[in-house]
Amino acid sequence: MPSRLQQYQDTYRSLAAELAQIGFIRPGSLVSRTTSCGKPGCRCQGDPPQRHGPYYQWSRAIAGKTISRRLNESEADLYRDWIANWHHLEQITQMEEVSAAAAEILLRQSNPHQDLQDLQEHQSMSTQVGGRRAIEKCGTSARSGAITLKTALLP
Repeated sequence: MPSRLQQYQDTYRSLAAELAQIGFIRPGSLVSRTTSCGKPGCRCQGDPPQRHGPYYQWSRAIAGKTISRRLNESEADLYRDWIANWHHLEQITQMEEVSAAAAEILLRQSNPHQDLQDLQEHQSMSTQVGGRRAIEKCGTSARSGAITLKTALLP
C-alpha cells in the first residue's frame, strides 16, 4: 500500500495532467430564454404556444456589478464549453490542499523532532485576546497526527 505522501504525489500529478488538458475558461452562467411577444394571432399566443427564441445570455459579476452579453447559438456553444472548463478548473484547484498536506509530511520527515519541540514550547501558553486573558493549549491528534491549537478565553 502506498504511503500517504505517495498518494498525495500521485494525486498532484494527476491533477497537473488534467490542468494541462483544460482549454479556454470563462466564469459566469449561461441562460437560454424563450419569450412570448403578446401580439394577437402570433404563434407564441397559440394553443399550444410556440414561443420565440431561444435567446442566449451570458452573465457574470465583476466587482459587485453584473455584466451580461447576448449571444447567438454558436457563441453560446463556445461559452458553454468555456464555463464547463472553468468548473473543471475549480475542481482541479484542490492541488493547493494536496500540496500543503504533502508539504507537512515532508517537513515532518526532514525534522522528526520539530513537532515535539513545538508541542513542548506551546504546551500551555497564556496570551491576551481582546484585552482578556486566554490559555492556548497545543496537542496532537491521535487520529491524523496533526498539531492542534485551542484557545480558551478566561473570565
